[in-house]
Amino acid sequence: KMLSASVVLLFVGVSSAAEVFKNAGFQCGIPKNANTLLIVNGVDAKISDWPWHAAVRQHTANGQAEYVCGGTLISERFVVTAAHCTMDPDNPNRRVQLSVQVGVNAVGSPEGQVVKAQKIHRHPGFSLDDLKDDIALIELESPVQFSDSILPVCISKRTSLDPGKLGAVVGWGFTENDIKSTTLKLAKLPVIEETECKRKEPELYGRVLTDKVFCAGYTNGTSACNGDSGGGIVFERGDAWYLGGIVSFTKAKEGEDRCLSTTYTVFTKVISYLDWIAGVTNTDFSNEYGIEKTVPCSAPGQSNGNCVPVQQCRNLFDELRSP
Repeated sequence: KMLSASVVLLFVGVSSAAEVFKNAGFQCGIPKNANTLLIVNGVDAKISDWPWHAAVRQHTANGQAEYVCGGTLISERFVVTAAHCTMDPDNPNRRVQLSVQVGVNAVGSPEGQVVKAQKIHRHPGFSLDDLKDDIALIELESPVQFSDSILPVCISKRTSLDPGKLGAVVGWGFTENDIKSTTLKLAKLPVIEETECKRKEPELYGRVLTDKVFCAGYTNGTSACNGDSGGGIVFERGDAWYLGGIVSFTKAKEGEDRCLSTTYTVFTKVISYLDWIAGVTNTDFSNEYGIEKTVPCSAPGQSNGNCVPVQQCRNLFDELRSP
């Protein structure tokens, strides 16, 4: 499978626009509608603007599906989330049944697609005690069908996590009023320098921060919170959005199991796990959108020319995706 830099012939006349787009292997990270960065103190969001965001659901003994975490679609068969989201916190040894809902604005609504998990791949180094290597891949029972509201995000080893860089987080977590949001919320959060993160909460962050995680957020109440775990923080480069991190944890309010929204959130650093992700998904992330590429090619009845990823021709790409 190739999520990145697959080339398509731009000789649209040899086949219909629908066929060209259908056969384009590269479809990650570009919502049909351009979105703006402005899920505590966040603003309402539309899934069509963040079509890779997924709802991870755990099934109870009687078959009821309960939303537990967010996730991020990275291909038609895989969703990446936090490893702790794939376990029963009251009984970590119990085998859980998961499903994923994509293309949905409100948790529990009938929209979108629901697919059962075929297999859960937790990182072998994951520890529930200290949330080390807090990353998992949910392999879906059947592939999802891409649409305006269901598309994978891009993944790249070149994703920058420089301090101050703004990323977007969406989710259905608790709001500033400690009420779980039923609609998708969006917040923009800056990457925080490690020393600043440790200074803010030395006892907690000083103990758990490694080179495989990073901090992001504000101390003013804008934060990822309970229920946002497992969701992604994405960063824009060119026209595409790239997955930088996975919501792992933040400090809890004293004596409660609710997050403290006036401190930073810790994210699992996705680029630290690219080899593992590639091995599980059998997906090549070595090439990517965002780097100009030209490949000599030809088509029947046409003169020779160069092929480039269709996403590099944004106007044509938008036209191919229009109804």
